[in-house]
Amino acid sequence: MLLLALWHIAAADDVAPSIPAYPLQAQARDLTSLLLDSEAEHAQATYVPRHGLVLAVDVIRGPNTSARQTAEEGTRDWAIYLLGDLVAGALVEPLPAGETITLAIDFYDQRITGFRQLVVVAPAAALANTATYQFWLDGQPLVIASGAADAPDTAALPEPLLTTDLAEILPFDQSEAATQWLPLSGDWRFRDGLYFQDDELNFDRISYLARPLAPVYTYTVQLRFEAGKMGGGLVFNAPDTQFRANAQMVSYTNDGAYLQWGYFSADGAFVFQGGAAVADVSPGADGDWHELAVRVDGAGYAVLLDGAVLAEGIALFQRDGGYVGLFASTSQVAFRAAQVEGAWR
Repeated sequence: MLLLALWHIAAADDVAPSIPAYPLQAQARDLTSLLLDSEAEHAQATYVPRHGLVLAVDVIRGPNTSARQTAEEGTRDWAIYLLGDLVAGALVEPLPAGETITLAIDFYDQRITGFRQLVVVAPAAALANTATYQFWLDGQPLVIASGAADAPDTAALPEPLLTTDLAEILPFDQSEAATQWLPLSGDWRFRDGLYFQDDELNFDRISYLARPLAPVYTYTVQLRFEAGKMGGGLVFNAPDTQFRANAQMVSYTNDGAYLQWGYFSADGAFVFQGGAAVADVSPGADGDWHELAVRVDGAGYAVLLDGAVLAEGIALFQRDGGYVGLFASTSQVAFRAAQVEGAWR
């Protein structure tokens, strides 16, 4: 009987007590999953009372590998994207006043063939204002030469290759469009004069227009977020229809409440250049058509949403014009009224 009693006591000790989850700590655990869905190899997150959220990730390849940026520049831009887009959009429980969010990123720098650490500290109440962010590299304040990553070399601009002026609406009728659009990835179909992308499970679904454009043009498309997690957008200045590498991209993310822009690096990783919080266009919140456009001048580009300029003077990754296309990530998206103004290359 004594042995039986001891066995029952031991079994009871093995049962974890039922402790209600502290909301901010539970939120930290949720952020871990979100970070792992980005380009992070590993991720950890915790909430420290009177201090704030502490996030730690490591990344081997991805945003820190680009011919145009040093590893620390690319990782800094990725950190801004993580905090200003993913984390800001996922914060359900607001942090107490005065607390911060600290993000530590261990990244591989090919120049020194070793790991380095970038730390970003941002006020939790001002994640949308990147001017409030503080950056440290390997324990020292991060110093990057002004304009090193974004300033275009105006002396090297190509001469516009104006061959055929055009202002053309691109068809989405099955009989006309089937040979004009080249799906690279995803589940694309034409129906009733619309073009649909139906793959909700995968990122970076692209269909390219088959003919490239000269360096100066405007590309416009209307889209509607049908279902899924992120939304849709467009790609442009792609050098090849067989890859997404080196193409520019503008797309919705964060359940349709944020618009981001940037480019895909040589290995196909997205490099964030900027973004803006916008009216929620997710199916339950909106479900309407919205017009997305880019105005490309050979040196840079502007992003327009429903006719309003969100940003301009953004540096192009490559300036020779190229292919335009349609884009969706983990979402069903409908497209219509695609139009180009400029010249074929």
